[in-house]
Amino acid sequence: MAFCEDFEGARNTVGNRNGDLSVADFSVSRWSSALSSSPGHVERAAIPSCRAGVSATPLPPGDVLTCDPSTSIGSHYGLIATAEQNYGDTSARINQPFDIAGRTGTIRFDTNLSLAVGVLGWQTLIFTPEPSSAPSYLADNSGGATPERGLALHFNWQCVTNGQFNPSVQVRTYDRHRETLLTDDGGSCTAPISVASGRLNRVEVRLSTSHIEVWISDASSDGVRFGALKRVFSSPLSLGFTRGNLYVGVHNHATVKYAGLASWTTLWDNVAFDGPALPAQRVSQVADAAVPSGSGVDNAYALGNGIPTTALELPGVSTSGATSGHLVFDLMADTISNANFADWRVRYRLNGGAWHDIALSPDQVATASGRGGAFGFTAPVSLAELRSGTNSLELSGTGFFLGYQPYVGNIDLVLE
Repeated sequence: MAFCEDFEGARNTVGNRNGDLSVADFSVSRWSSALSSSPGHVERAAIPSCRAGVSATPLPPGDVLTCDPSTSIGSHYGLIATAEQNYGDTSARINQPFDIAGRTGTIRFDTNLSLAVGVLGWQTLIFTPEPSSAPSYLADNSGGATPERGLALHFNWQCVTNGQFNPSVQVRTYDRHRETLLTDDGGSCTAPISVASGRLNRVEVRLSTSHIEVWISDASSDGVRFGALKRVFSSPLSLGFTRGNLYVGVHNHATVKYAGLASWTTLWDNVAFDGPALPAQRVSQVADAAVPSGSGVDNAYALGNGIPTTALELPGVSTSGATSGHLVFDLMADTISNANFADWRVRYRLNGGAWHDIALSPDQVATASGRGGAFGFTAPVSLAELRSGTNSLELSGTGFFLGYQPYVGNIDLVLE
């Protein structure tokens, strides 16, 4: 495999976003497409036993963990929980690009699939040509920040074999921020697939620019040995790109509303993909705001109407050998009170230099009324404006300050 995360290495100790995941390999984002008066609010999660010394009701970044082996899973494994209610996502972007040029690529991971997920929570796998923070989807009232182009798998579906319900997947493609749901081309889901609480199924995705297949094994008794893979989905597609970032994560539809659950937890192991082993992107994360708010925290930064934020830090920047850089972040703004979408601007400057404006793209403008106010941005930056070490970033905005206070979060500088 060109990339593999088996959760056997040292745990991360850097920053306040990634939890236990290495910042060299991943960038973690948390976001909800439900507009709130508390910027980027996250409540406490409720997680199963993971390892000694870990809180059972963590705030971020303690909701992304490496867990010790157990009787159900005989190796170290990852845990990702999301307590962001009403269409929230916790997403771990893999910094090493995945490439399927001229071939069918394979993505493989082990995870605890479930059948009780329709209005609760589920695993996601996303592929985009440009780095994004917490890409989401539009269906099921989510109204999230859709990628300009991309592919998204949501493991919230079931198929039936001889009267037995089996775990399956919904697959959507994105072009110009517009969402298309694919349908199985027939012949899938012909054998029953078992699931069990706290136990892992193996998932394999076989992807080219023109076709996708998804295969799933029965639940493993020990999280180490897996049975034969069984196809649950197959469909033609037209992807339109061959290289980009993969994201593994969890979507929380509304666990409090429908089940009184504080969060939805997913377990992961052996996250891997094949193909050329491309250099990883170098990512500098702005730390979450982490402002105490009730029993949770507000992780985003309120935008001022032409008034800059306090200087935010982008640590550990090195432009040596870099050929491009992008500022990646999420925005929430009130689309009902501010329908003048073409006039919206997010403004930024690096290291006290010149201000730059970021506008919604024409396609974002055209689709803005169909989402809950969540937008993702990947904006090019000039390498000449960066310096080695810690860089400062200031942000402000214009054009969208009626109604709810707009805010930004999950801010990364990505160099390639």
